[in-house]
Amino acid sequence: MKKNFEIAFPIISKETKPFYPSENICPICNTDRRLSSSELYVLNVGALEKVSKNTSMMSDKLEGFCHISYHPGEDSEENGFKVDIVEAAKCGQFDIYFCSINCMRTFFNTIVDTVEKKQNEGKIK
Repeated sequence: MKKNFEIAFPIISKETKPFYPSENICPICNTDRRLSSSELYVLNVGALEKVSKNTSMMSDKLEGFCHISYHPGEDSEENGFKVDIVEAAKCGQFDIYFCSINCMRTFFNTIVDTVEKKQNEGKIK
């Protein structure tokens, strides 16, 4: 596992491929996924355009996103903010790959740590 793992957000955008990481290396532990003959964990997120009663399909009209927002209470003097994890994913769909449960947990814990840090800093995005 990488020490002091950090993620540069957003991990997927209009300029990137709709999957992360874009190479075959686990972003957490650097395992080459091509050499791994066992498990792979994938977070699949997406939307399909409804084109008829029983048919939906991928569409270049869609852009996917994923962010975590903080909205303070009405009486709070704190500022709200968001952490963009994915923005403008092509065709409204994206995948995030992990080589293990531990790497997936590290990824999500890093997102939560980023939200907590941003809240403590009181920044608005």
